[in-house]
Amino acid sequence: ILIGNNMNCLTKRKRGLPQIINKKAKVLILGSFPGEDSLKMRQYYANRRNYFWKIIFKVLREKDPKEDKQRTKILEKNSIGLWDVVYSCFRKGSADTKIRKPRFNNITKVLKEYPNIKAIFLNGSKANRLFDSKFLKNKLNVHIELLPSTSPANAGQTLTFKYSKWKKIRRFIISKAQGGVK
Repeated sequence: ILIGNNMNCLTKRKRGLPQIINKKAKVLILGSFPGEDSLKMRQYYANRRNYFWKIIFKVLREKDPKEDKQRTKILEKNSIGLWDVVYSCFRKGSADTKIRKPRFNNITKVLKEYPNIKAIFLNGSKANRLFDSKFLKNKLNVHIELLPSTSPANAGQTLTFKYSKWKKIRRFIISKAQGGVK
């Protein structure tokens, strides 16, 4: 499908990436929609300037294997799912501000399929606004929280500040049987 957008050019509807989730998932991290590098490589947070992997491996106290399949295995081992709020959209480039005519992933269905999920963390304000436009947070029966974007476009906040907010994920993935938060 080709349409004219407000930038006076033609573009195709882009489709996002499949969810990364398993039955052990306690946390679901939702971005807005993958950037161009991620879509091209079919990997979440493929832009080397994005701090997602650096932050998440620090939160997990794991070494980053730098290889996508290994990264995915570590997320799953640590009860973390990964997906985006938007399933498909029109967008020129990678900027969240350019997302047009979004179609949404079925987050409600995922929460039913994966009942161990106790928290959703939204990666950045655009993910949060998109989420709010489609879902009623008080009806989902899980903890929902906005975290600072890991995107290179969010250069106004330091890596240290972002980590200080993201580390709260640990309290949802460490079970009481493991002695609480490490």
